[in-house]
Amino acid sequence: MDVKAILLIGGHPTQSERIAGVPIAMLDVLGEPVLQRVLDRISRLGVTSTTVISETQDTPSLGVRNRLRPDINWVCTTPDDLWRTAEHHFNEFAQKGAELVLIARLGAFLDIDYEEFVQF
Repeated sequence: MDVKAILLIGGHPTQSERIAGVPIAMLDVLGEPVLQRVLDRISRLGVTSTTVISETQDTPSLGVRNRLRPDINWVCTTPDDLWRTAEHHFNEFAQKGAELVLIARLGAFLDIDYEEFVQF
């Protein structure tokens, strides 16, 4: 089964999911960013391609993007276009034959059993 993922960073109407202006998903929790933890878990489920859509540039001081696998597609957009950009990438995955597209907006850390979402 061809499984793809779209992970959104941002999209919350207030700044409550940020610490010092940085999205919680890009901050280290026990040694690695929340984003990296999610990427590791979904890759073990057989996700073949992942796009991260963020409304925040990854600054050199954070360096989150540099720590990710090179095959992760990182797209930066404006807060107003976050969901429209996600829709565009969803449509691209669907047109290329994806059978399942997992979409998640990352905020405060939540330990989810992604395997339940990807059962056949």
